[in-house]
Amino acid sequence: MIIKAIETHHAGHRFRSRLEARWAVFFDHIGTRWEYEPEGFECSARLTLSEESIPYLPDFWLPDFNMWGEVKGHLSEEALTRLLNVAASLSGNNGGGCHDNGGNDLVVFGNIPSHSENGGHVPTRLHMHKGDLQWSPWMTDGDGAFCSPYGKRIAADVGGDDIYEEARYGLTPEVITQTLLRGTWSNSVPVEMRNALQAARSARFEHGEKP
Repeated sequence: MIIKAIETHHAGHRFRSRLEARWAVFFDHIGTRWEYEPEGFECSARLTLSEESIPYLPDFWLPDFNMWGEVKGHLSEEALTRLLNVAASLSGNNGGGCHDNGGNDLVVFGNIPSHSENGGHVPTRLHMHKGDLQWSPWMTDGDGAFCSPYGKRIAADVGGDDIYEEARYGLTPEVITQTLLRGTWSNSVPVEMRNALQAARSARFEHGEKP
């Protein structure tokens, strides 16, 4: 059975899914600007080294962070490889250096996570650096800052099906998929981010209700 996403209206936009709308609520609550599907790209297959380009329309542009945002409620292995290729291309300036040379990192916003007093899952930032695609937890603090882009290597631009063979810590495609959808674990999540996630989880859109 195929489950179709529910188109949802919020802040003057018609989102393709309710999950996208919930993340827009999250952005509103942390006080960061966002643009929905502002422009598309022809991305290189930076990791698999395929000659075919990848058409890609990011879900969000976050100008306060100079990053793209992609909302994912599920991922097949094929979609995962495509997503990582796109992230490497955008962050690596479509084949060049990392974001200092004109690229922009991609943050994956999966299912809205919950938290406990001991930390919780947060969206995952993808950053291309010297041939390695790395991930790290993405979060904001009271000053709107975000964590370092450098983290675990999850793939490399070696081409073909070997991109995951270069990953460290035994990160298989299945583990990478689960983490992107669930979020990356952080031992400390800022209060403002916890509150924004709670607002996103509890937002109601049915029957004309507003979040």
